[in-house]
Amino acid sequence: MGEAAMNLTPEQLTTIGEYVRGHIHEWIGPQSDTSISERDLDQRERIIRVEESLKLGFEQSDKRFADLIHQMDKRFEQVDKRFEQVDCVSARCSVISQQVLFS
Repeated sequence: MGEAAMNLTPEQLTTIGEYVRGHIHEWIGPQSDTSISERDLDQRERIIRVEESLKLGFEQSDKRFADLIHQMDKRFEQVDKRFEQVDCVSARCSVISQQVLFS
């Protein structure tokens, strides 16, 4: 830290302290319990609104992911059915070709 701009005696410091204590309420203004509680209430309301919007956003994301998984499951089922159809067709062809070869 730097050096003191002026050296004060203990009596001068006491006088300054008493002066500050006597006038501090004028300088910072009266702060009643209601003004503090109003600020607290405003902040709490803001926090609640933010929490609710986050909760809604997460719920919407969960729903979208569930819908996406459902759509993907349907798509995989369709692809599986197509593979089964191709397998059946190729199995029939191989059976027919074997019958032709052996007849």
